[in-house]
Amino acid sequence: MKRVSAIKRGRRRTSTNATATVALLGTLLLGAGCGDDTVEPASGEWMLPRVALVTYGCQLRAYFGRFFPELYGPAVLGVSPAASASLFRADPWAGQWARDADSVAIPEVLPGSLRWALGGHRVHGSGQGGDKALALVPGRWVNLWRLTDYLGMPVVAMPPQDVMAVPASPMAPLLDWYAEEVDYTAYLLAVLTHSDYPRTAEYAAALTLLVGQLGGLPRTQAPGGPPADQ
Repeated sequence: MKRVSAIKRGRRRTSTNATATVALLGTLLLGAGCGDDTVEPASGEWMLPRVALVTYGCQLRAYFGRFFPELYGPAVLGVSPAASASLFRADPWAGQWARDADSVAIPEVLPGSLRWALGGHRVHGSGQGGDKALALVPGRWVNLWRLTDYLGMPVVAMPPQDVMAVPASPMAPLLDWYAEEVDYTAYLLAVLTHSDYPRTAEYAAALTLLVGQLGGLPRTQAPGGPPADQ
């Protein structure tokens, strides 16, 4: 059987469909591990590690998570809660930006949440001498956003504004990346807003990263399928 992998891509409302699809696989795997007799044990186990997600122009944390917490809330997505936007400030998200890199709030990821399924979160590990340090689980969910996008927002947490767009941003290892604001490939320079994320270098870098991760996986036989060498 040929190697089967998939990268789901979602923008705006389609990001809700993409995340729901991945979350379903995580639920199948969690249900199998919890002794749920209605779940086939291999249904999510073989497939989930072969799925990655790219979102951009995403409103999951800022809007859908508050409107539909049972479907896209912080516990479901595995992200920090978001407060409502202000109607009376020039920056509607004023007061929600992190003060510095150390104050970026990374929540405890619950089993069955989207970031539990796709990684990109921190867990307590056993260090040398019994020191339980926070270790970063490699992630397969990259989100792209920018301030010139009037709808797209970060999905993990609000970063410090002074370092949100630099390579050393605290959001970089969490795969919540700031995308280029200007399209240098156009005939005339254009400011990018809610569309055309695939024209940015960050989008290409996201695909390269995720394809590299999925491409390094061993061949796997799907449940009930032909042998892996076919």
